[in-house]
Amino acid sequence: PPPPATAGTPPAAAGSIAPPSRSPTANRLDMYFYDFEGIRENKPEDAEFSDEEDEVLFGQDNRVVYFSKLLRVKHNYPWRDYLHLNGNNAFSTRAWARVGLFLGNNTQLEVLNLRGCELKVEDLRVLMDGLTRTNSLRHLYLRDNGAIGGAEGMAIVASYVDGNNHLKELELKKTGLREDGLSVLVPALNKSSVRHLSLGDNQNIFNSEGNSSLGQLNPPELSRLALEESNLGREGCLEVAKVLKNR
Repeated sequence: PPPPATAGTPPAAAGSIAPPSRSPTANRLDMYFYDFEGIRENKPEDAEFSDEEDEVLFGQDNRVVYFSKLLRVKHNYPWRDYLHLNGNNAFSTRAWARVGLFLGNNTQLEVLNLRGCELKVEDLRVLMDGLTRTNSLRHLYLRDNGAIGGAEGMAIVASYVDGNNHLKELELKKTGLREDGLSVLVPALNKSSVRHLSLGDNQNIFNSEGNSSLGQLNPPELSRLALEESNLGREGCLEVAKVLKNR
């Protein structure tokens, strides 16, 4: 038989099954998911692709699920302030352009880890096109992308850090950084808010004449400079001395 009606609750019809009672915890969960859906519904769509089409573009790897991470960034989830794609070397330039679009529309992301992604210069370009449209990022890790350290790649990084007053950490270790790239990057860094800068494991930050732009490095907030395994030699130490003298 149906359970007895309580005050304020209409009696169940004969032969029907009364709905289960709701616990306060369940009600709170309903409210949580209602708010969650509201975040997605109220966010302006970038609707070039649906989530399903994006999943096809990026591919779904069940061992390292990059797409599930990207989906949170795409929809600007307020509890997702980092994105780790380190070790992902499978994305096409078109896919990296899509990541750049997500980044440009995101207002929560503070940490972007792209270590070991085998980025090409064009990949970096389309990513930075997106990053220039957001001011939330604080930490950018580009380590172990050995094809971006020349003048062309560092010009792209320079265009991002020039006048940037929110980025606090930049890692360029093992990027193949050369003097022609460093000479483009240093003037931009000097107009940035970068505090921690990693340039280690780059063997060619001096040109064939033994000159380097390192001594001109003087970001106003710089407090940590990493140059380990960079084969500095006497000339490099003199350049570092110039940096320290400016502090």
